[in-house]
Amino acid sequence: IAAQNDLFLPVKAAGKTNFALWNEAAQVDIDTLKTVKSPKDAFFPQSETLYHCQKDGKNLSIQPEKLEEETFVVFGIKGCDVRGIQVLDKVFLAEPVDSFYCARRKHGVIVSLACGQPEESCFCKVFGIDCAEPEGDVVTWLAEGYLYWKPVTEKGEAEFNRQRLFMREMNHLMKKTNKVLILVSHTNKSGGKDAPGMSHIIGSSAIAQVST
Repeated sequence: IAAQNDLFLPVKAAGKTNFALWNEAAQVDIDTLKTVKSPKDAFFPQSETLYHCQKDGKNLSIQPEKLEEETFVVFGIKGCDVRGIQVLDKVFLAEPVDSFYCARRKHGVIVSLACGQPEESCFCKVFGIDCAEPEGDVVTWLAEGYLYWKPVTEKGEAEFNRQRLFMREMNHLMKKTNKVLILVSHTNKSGGKDAPGMSHIIGSSAIAQVST
């Protein structure tokens, strides 16, 4: 993902896990249930530049800051944090619309990550949040070393297709290695009490495979 877009995901630094822009030195931590801060900063930062002012003698020019125009991905958001962003939508996307927030929501792709073992202190049930299948542009499940993807919105489908093309490129580049890469997207709605969320996975629409 980071090869194509800016990627924000849980990163551990100084013993604390928070969402941060990925780089090769980042210590990715998707096992921690809850980050210290909400990932909403990706859409509504604590501080930001809105205007640039320049004075020339008695003349004063004001230039608005450029709005977000590039796609970026926020990966690993839990269902509760997705709901928190939806609450922000009701405030900042209502009239008068916050143009900066609106631009980030338009270009930001939310890739949510299902919770396998929520804590007793979590409030998912209170707010009707399905932690095993959270909302988002793409919903993912992590199990036994595999990451399963389910595109939900048009933005999510577009991101999934980009990753599928990337997998095909990887397949072409790795034909001489003993590696197998699998990307899963087909889902159903049958559910399952033994493995909620995971039982929705029934197949693969993009498998990049090389000789073993």
